[in-house]
Amino acid sequence: MLKELQEIDTADVEALAKIKAENDVVQKLIDKANESKEKVSEIIYQRVMADYDARLKALDAQARPLRIKARAEQTKLRALHGRLQKGLESAKLDLSECEFRHDIGELSDEDFDKKRTQSQEGLAAAQADFDDSDKILARFVEVVPAEPDPPEPPPPPPPPVVPAPPPPARSATSATMTNAGQMMDAGATPPVDFGTIAVSREEAMALASAPPPQYGTMLMPGARLVPDLEGTEGPPFVLGALTTIGRTPDNSIALDKPEVSRRHARLTLAEDGTYTLVDNNSNNGTYVNGDRVTEHKLKEGDRIQIGTHYFFFRER
Repeated sequence: MLKELQEIDTADVEALAKIKAENDVVQKLIDKANESKEKVSEIIYQRVMADYDARLKALDAQARPLRIKARAEQTKLRALHGRLQKGLESAKLDLSECEFRHDIGELSDEDFDKKRTQSQEGLAAAQADFDDSDKILARFVEVVPAEPDPPEPPPPPPPPVVPAPPPPARSATSATMTNAGQMMDAGATPPVDFGTIAVSREEAMALASAPPPQYGTMLMPGARLVPDLEGTEGPPFVLGALTTIGRTPDNSIALDKPEVSRRHARLTLAEDGTYTLVDNNSNNGTYVNGDRVTEHKLKEGDRIQIGTHYFFFRER
């Protein structure tokens, strides 16, 4: 294993894994207690739940300092993982270049055999280092949750409402109304109307670090996720400025499956109208076109996997 990988401290991750296992046991007990609460008196139920709550708080207190140290190691590991991925891509290019130079006659068979052997050995070493880093990073992601979002600043006071001047009068024979209520010349091609969707401040803050806009609406591109149901397409999910995907019902797209994390992933809309898919350090990962991703800018036709659910991204 690469020396830099050996220097990554995983002791806190293993300790967090044990705490997570204990936490999962308590959570299962809580679920069973909720299912059977009608079988006991309210006093007994509350005593049991108070005990479970205290145990969860104690586990969280144990995990908190470990998470801080583990996140520091995870930051170093992510940087190393990125460098190793670039090294692997470079090694693949070296081998392809060697084969191309031989195909066009620059390299003799003897020289080609030597260079190809060197390139293959380099590629094998780069692949092994990258695979090692990928396994360690997956272990970190499994037990180290994403850092909580910083508290939101208080919203600024809304600006005074200034009424818009009335539009000039137009002849009904020379103009028609667009869907958005704007006048256009007769015979002209109407603009595409994506509709106007209200966006909350919470959604706007998730899109950019800048303060939320002072207006209450923004133009949405009408993108959607279309379920891939074994070759057929299911009813689409229309995307908003911020779309959350997870197991719990408070998500925008709720997928009640055990392999889906409570807060599995999110899709955010950028100012240029594009969507970015972000994995929230989910247990089983988020995949686009078969590749595991932590953050991916989506394009038309991308196939997304969340647990055992598959979706196509449609932007038109």
